[in-house]
Amino acid sequence: MTVGVVAHLLGDAGTKMGVPLLAPLVSINGKRWWDVAPPSLLRIKASGVADQVLLGVFTVASLVLLYLVVVDPASLGASWA
Repeated sequence: MTVGVVAHLLGDAGTKMGVPLLAPLVSINGKRWWDVAPPSLLRIKASGVADQVLLGVFTVASLVLLYLVVVDPASLGASWA
């Protein structure tokens, strides 16, 4: 679960908005909200074209894997088939 949370935070940090990782624990010059993000050239827009393409690719891949597991598990080398 920790790996999933860290991966999610890193993914969110790569967006245009960034992630307030230190809020509300650390106060720097009276400000508790610091967005942690890579340089602007490396950030992506959430719900942009890239997200839509990736959504389609991973949806198709998930459906193909579901089909193979349910219909033909031996093709994946499953021992229960």
